[in-house]
Amino acid sequence: MTCRISEETLHEYLDGELEELNVLVLEEHLRTSEDCRIKLEQIKTLSAELDSWAAADMEMPDELDLIGRRVYVESTGKGFTAGDFLKVQAAAVNGPLIFLDHLPGRRVAAKTVKVLSRSIAKTSGSLIKRSYKLAVSRR
Repeated sequence: MTCRISEETLHEYLDGELEELNVLVLEEHLRTSEDCRIKLEQIKTLSAELDSWAAADMEMPDELDLIGRRVYVESTGKGFTAGDFLKVQAAAVNGPLIFLDHLPGRRVAAKTVKVLSRSIAKTSGSLIKRSYKLAVSRR
């Protein structure tokens, strides 16, 4: 049996964005549709995993900035300036935010952006510290 319940509706249900009547209809449907219950559980699992990532203090490898710089230089043939770094960082943080309001399951999307932003900020801090140390050591 193919259900007409969209994944977007399941996201809205979990986000508390459905009207009361639609909540009642969906909950009744979930009692009889194993496929929809499975989809709902998968969405809940994803949300819980994103929560745990957001709460975790992720360690970035020390070599990450060197790898990124080398990939950039080898792929573009030019050096990586501070301006390039700031443009990439701004695009990585702001790009997902533009679409956030248009996605089903906004809370899951917001958690994803939060995790990514935190990871980017941590990596950026590491890159800035290492770049400063490198610049001071070359004097």
